[in-house]
Amino acid sequence: MKSLASIPQLGTGISYRPHFSSKVFQHKAEIDFLEIVADHYLDASPEKWHELQVLNDHFVLIPHAINTSLGSAEAPDESYVDKLASLIEFIQPPYWSEHISFSKINNIEIGHLSPLPHTDASIETICKNIALVQKKIKTPLILENISYLVQQPMHQMKEEEFIRKIIQESGCGLLLDLTNLVYNAANHQYKEEDFLTTLPLDSVIQFHFTGGIFKWGRWIDNHAAPTPPEVWNLMQALTERCNVRGAVLERDDNHPDWNILLEDLRKASTFMKKNNTINSYR
Repeated sequence: MKSLASIPQLGTGISYRPHFSSKVFQHKAEIDFLEIVADHYLDASPEKWHELQVLNDHFVLIPHAINTSLGSAEAPDESYVDKLASLIEFIQPPYWSEHISFSKINNIEIGHLSPLPHTDASIETICKNIALVQKKIKTPLILENISYLVQQPMHQMKEEEFIRKIIQESGCGLLLDLTNLVYNAANHQYKEEDFLTTLPLDSVIQFHFTGGIFKWGRWIDNHAAPTPPEVWNLMQALTERCNVRGAVLERDDNHPDWNILLEDLRKASTFMKKNNTINSYR
């Protein structure tokens, strides 16, 4: 298995969605790589498989899985992992990503990413499941912090310590979702810097950034609003503190003029290039 240290600098990318496929190709020179939702291609139709082949011919692709359910008490579904392994083998990415969460109970899908109790038992479970997946998928794995609206009642430790232990014990990298961090800090009243002080920043491989909405007295990351100033400030500060390899804009809905999205990519690229040299992966 390749080490995290072997992952090259990728630059700034966007989370791919088919409805803006033409725009992605029109502005290919300004997009360093694409993040794709791996699950969209696991049981692909011929048309969907052709789309993947075309994307893979023109861009560096990073598969982002959403239903491995690494935090479930039961082991990951073997059929799902086999399909995911085949997809990653075809794409040959420098790494792939999943979430620190669970999305299945007794192999029944619950329809969303749910936070884990911050306990030693949860750490043991997710690290065991990661090890099972890595027997079939040798490509480096990075793990994403999720947003959550309700605190679990069984916590033994703070979220940042929980994440740190998972990263250290699993040997995985970290996909730090900056928007999730900013919104969780606001919703649950803790300081971002306290969170970051505990995280293993040397393990941060990629950022996510986007904007959301304020509803029901909570900030919600719906990937459908401009990136807020707090997230930009955090990105600027962290690119000076860790060797992040890529930053991905997640904008799934309520799209502005494409030039506004390109400006976001340029702004992120400015931060990325200040302290990193962007190398071509291919």
